[in-house]
Amino acid sequence: MNTSERMTDSQLKALLQATENLMLSIATQTDANPINDLIRYHLDSGGGRVRAQLALTAGIALGLKADVCVSLAGCCELVHNASLLHDDIQDKDTKRRGKEAAWSYFDTNTAMCAGSLMLSAAFEAVSQVRKDTAILVQHLNRRTADLIRGQAQDLHSQSTDFDTNSYLRMAACKSGSLFALPIELALIASGKTSQLACAKSAGESFAVAYQIADDLQDLEDDLQRENCNLVSVFLKQGMAFEQAIGESGKLLDTYLELALHNTNLLPHDCGWKLRQLCESLKQTFDAESNLNCEQT
Repeated sequence: MNTSERMTDSQLKALLQATENLMLSIATQTDANPINDLIRYHLDSGGGRVRAQLALTAGIALGLKADVCVSLAGCCELVHNASLLHDDIQDKDTKRRGKEAAWSYFDTNTAMCAGSLMLSAAFEAVSQVRKDTAILVQHLNRRTADLIRGQAQDLHSQSTDFDTNSYLRMAACKSGSLFALPIELALIASGKTSQLACAKSAGESFAVAYQIADDLQDLEDDLQRENCNLVSVFLKQGMAFEQAIGESGKLLDTYLELALHNTNLLPHDCGWKLRQLCESLKQTFDAESNLNCEQT
C-alpha cells in the first residue's frame, strides 16, 4: 500500500467505532454492574486510541480484513487501558484524561478487578483472529510480560542502582511494548513475521523518545513528587542541571531518528501512522526547544 492508498479519515473513524464496540462487548460480559460501570466510565473518559489506530492502519496496509484489524485494535487498547487502571492505583494519581481517575471515583478494589478483566478480555479479542491464533496469543502474552516488567522497574526507579540504562530499558518495556504490539500483531496476522524485529525497534524507540519528551514537559512536577524522570537520573549521576536537560534532549533526538528509520523499513508502509507520530513529536519538541532558547 502506498501513501495515496491509505484509508480515509471516515474509514478510520468507522473502524475505531467498531473497535470501541468490540471492547465494550467483551469487557462488560459479567453481571458485576460496578465493574461494568467502571469500565464504561474509564473508556468514556477519552484518549486518542493511538494503539488502535496503529493496529488498524498497519492491518489495512498489509491487506488484512476489517474485522481482523478491529480485533487486533481492540486487543491492544484493552491491554493499554487495563494498564492505566492499575498504574493510576499504584501511582495514586487521582486524575486521568481530565476526569477523576476510575479508582478514585469508584474504589480501589473495583478498579483492580476491572483492570484484570480488561486484560483478560484482550486475549479474547485477539483469539477472534482465526489464522495464526496461537502465535498471536503467545506474542500478546510476551508483550504483556514486557509491560509488567517495565512497570515494576518504574516502581523501583528510586533505588540507588537505577541508572540511564535502567531508565531506557524501563521505557522500552513499559511504553514500547504497546507501541510495537499493534504493528507486530498485524505483521503476524499477515504472515510477515520476518519484520517483527523492525517493528519492535520502531515502537520501542518511539516510546523512549515519547517518555523523554514527557519527562522534560513534566520536569518540575516530577522532581517535586520524586517520580521517575530521566533528568533526575542524570542528576543522581552528578550531572549539572542544564547538562542533564541537554543530554536528555540529545537522547530524545537519537531515539526519534531510530524510530523514523525503522518505520521506513516496514513492508507496505504499514508503519506510516507511527512515522506520523514521530514527526509530530519531533515538531513539538523542536518548537519547545526553540521557545526555551528564545526565553533564556
